[in-house]
Amino acid sequence: MATIHRRVTRTGHVRYRAQVRIKNQPWVSATFRKRSDATKWVRQTESAQITRAYSPPNAPLRYRFSDAVDRYR
Repeated sequence: MATIHRRVTRTGHVRYRAQVRIKNQPWVSATFRKRSDATKWVRQTESAQITRAYSPPNAPLRYRFSDAVDRYR
């Protein structure tokens, strides 16, 4: 399920925040200047998440402390 919210910044500029939330998937959001860009991003992201082809751009890297120690040595 996706939502697009209209937001006004302190300087008066209009921005659109798009959020995509699909069950058993990490929710993602992005901010756009145009509503059409937000809508396009929502469609692409939803379809990628449904087909499991999506990986978030800021996916946390999972390192263990022992990996860091080994690399340091």
